[in-house]
Amino acid sequence: MGTAREAPVVYVDPAPSRGDHLPGLLGLGATAPVVRVRFAGTRVWVVCEPRLVRSILLDPRFSKAIEHAPPELADPLITATRDAGIGNLLLSEGTEHIRLRRLHMTVFNPRAIRAREPAIAGLTRQLLAAIGDAEVDLVEALAYPLPVAVISELLGLPEDVRPVLRAASEDISFGGSPEIVGRGVARLYATVGHLVHAEPDRLLPGMITELLALGDELSSREVVMWMAGLFIPGHESTASLLASALYHVLRLPPAERPRGREELTAFTEETLRRDPPFPLSTYRFTTEEVVLDGVRVPAGAPVLVNLAAANHDPDAFPSPAEFAPGRAGAHFSFGFGPHLCLGATLARLEAVVALDSFLGAYPRARLADPDAPPEWQGDLAIRRLPRLRARLVG
Repeated sequence: MGTAREAPVVYVDPAPSRGDHLPGLLGLGATAPVVRVRFAGTRVWVVCEPRLVRSILLDPRFSKAIEHAPPELADPLITATRDAGIGNLLLSEGTEHIRLRRLHMTVFNPRAIRAREPAIAGLTRQLLAAIGDAEVDLVEALAYPLPVAVISELLGLPEDVRPVLRAASEDISFGGSPEIVGRGVARLYATVGHLVHAEPDRLLPGMITELLALGDELSSREVVMWMAGLFIPGHESTASLLASALYHVLRLPPAERPRGREELTAFTEETLRRDPPFPLSTYRFTTEEVVLDGVRVPAGAPVLVNLAAANHDPDAFPSPAEFAPGRAGAHFSFGFGPHLCLGATLARLEAVVALDSFLGAYPRARLADPDAPPEWQGDLAIRRLPRLRARLVG
């Protein structure tokens, strides 16, 4: 057996910015199957080889449990979880993860999500009715307001706190500096905490009140941490998905646009494959030294799995840069295995319902500037269209 080699260090700009980081992320695999990048204040190992993605997402040596996170990893959400001493669905394994997932699945199970379709359709119609027939930014008019409203209603958050929570989420996801991100984290947890502890009568029926009703089984601090933590993934990934899907549909002539549930579902899945909202997985931590394709990953290493690279694997998806709904094969945008995204069913439903309603209301809508390339924003971990100008008639 040969000696394992060290993962090469690759420079990437860690700050959220205008510009598309996806090509660079896809190109990391040309360097090595595993590389190291500077991210969140330390060296993070990024697994770039598409063939490794599925195996790592199932490998218990790559743990989500927060106790394996190195102390130098300067991620404010991890720090907040560690300081609170409360379990987190994204940062747990084994029996604790099963317990937390069971509690969350009371609301996120497929049957309960499907039952929300009429409400989602109603919210979409309200938003579309407020747009009018002028040129509009569909990100601000639809792609963000819809998932913010849906996750807020699901959790039971009153309408007046939603702008505050979205602003906090914006700071966390796109603020850039540790100070701005930290401020967003504090504001997110404080806003939900104030509702639960100081103004519980203002909570609407939803997941928060259902969990609080369990009484001694859960503490209110646990509920605050979980529900605040759900708000960001509960709307950010769906907003990115919906904006990207609207961009792709508006590029098509009206006669070629998807119709019916089957075509809309295929269109949504191809959007997720080609333009994943979160190109990298959330953190995993090695519980022992692991050798991947001859590259050494030490014990205690923070690891990010390149989901986008697996989604663009030319062996699985010929001509992967092309947008081709109806492809065979499964993408990894919602992860895989025991940590498959809890909100995947909800995100898919929102996208299909919103696309169907939008195309029904504005069948001849088009991009305001069809020759302009899309302006992406994000970093290695997150990607979105911050605006999408469209002309709705004519």
